[in-house]
Amino acid sequence: MQHNCESPQAYMASLDQDWRKALIEDISASIRSLAPDSVPFIKYGMLAFGTPEAAVQVDGDAICCMNAQKNYVSVYVGDVKRVDPTGAVFQTFDCGRSCVRIKRTKAAQTDTIQQLLVATVDDWRQRIS
Repeated sequence: MQHNCESPQAYMASLDQDWRKALIEDISASIRSLAPDSVPFIKYGMLAFGTPEAAVQVDGDAICCMNAQKNYVSVYVGDVKRVDPTGAVFQTFDCGRSCVRIKRTKAAQTDTIQQLLVATVDDWRQRIS
């Protein structure tokens, strides 16, 4: 599901008031806590977080991008195997090469989501340093 929004505020306002919006709000709060210097921006029609410089660059390096789909929330973390070398995320969520799909039945697994976000922020910091 593509959201044609110009700003993070417009993106959040475009979401239905349901579990997907709540999950994106929770993930956003976690990212702001783990990377307080990050800012939200729109990348490829999705909500993204990264440095202020990344927010204004066409191909800026984001910590992650998120998108509310019909039946899940996509969290694009780059290389899932690099972020999750032990495979714990693969065992919990449906994953692609760069995407972790969190379905409603798995959204309550906040500990695993938090572990994923910590590893994603750590990976991002290594990439930009």
